[in-house]
Amino acid sequence: MFTIELELTKCCNLQCNYCFEIKNSNYIISYKEAIERINFSLNRANEIGTKDIYIDFTGGEPLLAFNIISKVVISLQSEKYNNYKFNFGLVTNGTLFDSEKKDFFEKYKFDLTLSLDGNQSGHDINRVMKNGTGSYNSIMKNLVYFTSYTKPVTINMTITDNNFEHFFDNFTSIFDLGFKIIRSKLDINSKWKNEDLELLKQEFYKVADKYFEINKDGLIVYWDFIEEGLESIINVRSCYFCGAGIISFCVSADGTVRCCGMCENNGIIGNINNGISKEEFEKFSSYSNELSERCLGCSIIDYCPQRDCIFLNEALSDDEEKLNKYCEWYNLRYEICNYIIRKHEEYRRKNNDTMG
Repeated sequence: MFTIELELTKCCNLQCNYCFEIKNSNYIISYKEAIERINFSLNRANEIGTKDIYIDFTGGEPLLAFNIISKVVISLQSEKYNNYKFNFGLVTNGTLFDSEKKDFFEKYKFDLTLSLDGNQSGHDINRVMKNGTGSYNSIMKNLVYFTSYTKPVTINMTITDNNFEHFFDNFTSIFDLGFKIIRSKLDINSKWKNEDLELLKQEFYKVADKYFEINKDGLIVYWDFIEEGLESIINVRSCYFCGAGIISFCVSADGTVRCCGMCENNGIIGNINNGISKEEFEKFSSYSNELSERCLGCSIIDYCPQRDCIFLNEALSDDEEKLNKYCEWYNLRYEICNYIIRKHEEYRRKNNDTMG
């Protein structure tokens, strides 16, 4: 499969405190530009010999360009694209969702991801409208369209220096709303203090206990922090390189082609007008991370996916403070996952003793 992350716009109807997109941009790509970017990407898919294509519509807020999305998706059903199998995804802030959009996305089997940071106080502290008011109530008005969607909706949570102390409450509130797939990420640009990690750890242990109770007899709720961490421990891999720039890339609203949406200047491999730079592409196609001294001396080197991340190794190589936060994050994940493993082993022993 080849994945196209297609940025439709940098504009948004929210003004979140941690957003990295350009503020006050009103540009939305045209239908013609969208199709040109997809055709450009299909040429790359043909080169690697795949007809399975995943298009992830992003922004800004991509629903500001819903008319473009609908025209593009309908066009891709035409005879011209019969040789390809398309799947679609979309990340939204949820404030513009309605029954019309739900019906369209269900018809074409979109994967939906909703950005929601927790309960009202945990969400509204960062995810605000242009006038400064929180966006939580606007999402709740549309909640039924997400909870009744035919495919499970994924939740994206961002953990920041001003909401992490209530992570357990925020996580629980999302579960109580009926969502079963939760992804969380640490906002590295927050002004983290050394003592914050210990407080965050306490919150994570509380969530881990709840997560274990929910899932002890079978997976009901998926939390990427735990499940991806367990996978890295159970099935140790020699390389975690995701293939960014080779089997996937991001086409920005301005036509810049980057190896992934997280990469900025150091991840640029070309543009729509001039094509892929052979020199830049070869750098990523033959990607081999030369581990730093800090990695070689790390106790969890075999379980850390970030050691092979282009974003970290290229974009953050000169930012020691941010790299330290990533290291702390993955060390914390390793610790929490081993705690979950021990709880499962103890639970199985008790069950076996009871049955015996």
